Amino acid sequence: MQKVFFVFILFSFICFSEDFNIYSKGYYFYEKEDREWHINFKGKISSFCGIYFILFNEKGDIFYCGVIPSSDYSEKPYTIKIQKDKITGFYKGVIVGEETITDSLSLPLSDLEYEVYGGDYFATHYKGRLYFRVESDGVYVLGAYKGNLKVLNEKGEIIADTRITKKAEKYDNLTEFEAKKDNVYILEKECRYFKVKEGKKIFLSNDAKKLFIPDPSLDKIEWWKIPLKGENK
Repeated sequence: MQKVFFVFILFSFICFSEDFNIYSKGYYFYEKEDREWHINFKGKISSFCGIYFILFNEKGDIFYCGVIPSSDYSEKPYTIKIQKDKITGFYKGVIVGEETITDSLSLPLSDLEYEVYGGDYFATHYKGRLYFRVESDGVYVLGAYKGNLKVLNEKGEIIADTRITKKAEKYDNLTEFEAKKDNVYILEKECRYFKVKEGKKIFLSNDAKKLFIPDPSLDKIEWWKIPLKGENK
């Protein structure tokens, strides 16, 4: 009987566990101590052209720049190795390719302790809770495209809810709240696309322990000017 119960629990976990994937304008990593680390592309990249991936730090140093070929990496991830190099700190990764490809990439990408997804525009089918921090203190306006979302504080109290606000801008249902940079917030959503208005950014994950605020210099790097050549540093 115990064996049957164990099999049932295992079957339920497999059936109802949900992969985390998200589209964002940036994939951010923090290497606290110098070590060898890896970025693993897990899932199916169906686009004939594959995707283009660029990894750089806040100084503009390039650590990877190249194509991840079209293939199914569900069983064996495509791995980029970043050498132990006496360099630590913040990194930003940019994925260039069809937005729908990110639906099949399982996150986290890296084996580092800290990894977040940031910007002002996001898309995901993920139904679980998301956790986020803001780039600076102030009022943040979030918009849910043809859907709804709500924000909770660390105590689980609702501090913003599009269903309560009942304010819309074109197709986006809006809500706003006063945010502090040092706080962690919880996002629950009933939409695929959501935005941060007025050019502000948030940094999120489905794991609160992975949260950090990246160096703002990363977003000033003109990555589209980086030569098209794939090479580990």
